[in-house]
Amino acid sequence: MTTSGSEQACVPPAYPWVCDPHPEAELLDARLPEWIGDHLDFLPDGAGELYRTAGLGLAVGVVFPRGSPERLRPVVRAFVYCTALHDFHRSAEPARTARAARRAHDLLLGAATEADDHGILRLVAVAGEELRALMPAEFTVRFAASVQDFLALGAGRETTFRRGGVFPTVEECLAIREYSIGVGFCADLFELFLPRPLPSGVARHPLLARLRQLAARMSALQNDMFTAERARTEPPGVVNTLLAAEHHWGLTPRRSHAYALLLNRRAVEEFALLREELPGFGPEDALVAEYVERIACLPGGWSRWYAMTRGASATPGPDAG
Repeated sequence: MTTSGSEQACVPPAYPWVCDPHPEAELLDARLPEWIGDHLDFLPDGAGELYRTAGLGLAVGVVFPRGSPERLRPVVRAFVYCTALHDFHRSAEPARTARAARRAHDLLLGAATEADDHGILRLVAVAGEELRALMPAEFTVRFAASVQDFLALGAGRETTFRRGGVFPTVEECLAIREYSIGVGFCADLFELFLPRPLPSGVARHPLLARLRQLAARMSALQNDMFTAERARTEPPGVVNTLLAAEHHWGLTPRRSHAYALLLNRRAVEEFALLREELPGFGPEDALVAEYVERIACLPGGWSRWYAMTRGASATPGPDAG
């Protein structure tokens, strides 16, 4: 998991929200093999070992700065099974990815495993059982829907372009990446560490939805900046905002990077403005403020993870398109 010289010279985006990593962030990587067991051993060419060593436990520690091991374990598992499902369907027909997305959704909600469920889906089932024991049903329903959207509206739409070697428009790329970057299910998992989960009506408030979307855009743009050089040299890296701008608009790599920084800066400014003008949520004001604070940590957390690992694998956060 290394980057080329061009990627290392990439000017990173700046974020005004600084959140310290979890004090045991690096230990989460050591616990990860225990928490995922042998569910990924069926993958060919030693790919299962990749997920044990890709720094996904560390990623959880820098994005989720607080929490007990009991609460962090389902997050680590979610990062692993979402990353593995995304990679497993990287070149699959979109209909196959949509079926896997529905199956993951159902398993998270308590469906029984079946004989043809592979190891990743069996890990989803184990993690779903754990999550249902910790959180109310209305939360689990929202989280399962976010995982389904991540796969069906993110990974599944990516493969449509990747299989055809066709660049999406810049607008299409941004819309796809806001799902495939994985911020949707990450934002849900922050509720594990709040004093109590958000009431469903509050969680679905359109302003909070916009803040999640902006955090996803920031995270996707910085990922596309860090992985653009690799995507240029390892086709079919077509679902990348910088490469889409270069292909459709004729921008040079330098200008496409500057354009991505501009989009990121606009998202940062809008997030900051909306965060300062939160509407009243009555008795949930403090809960919502803490939730928004945690969302604000996401892009900077990913930036720290890139700096610590000097690389990018697949999602969440790392995804070369």
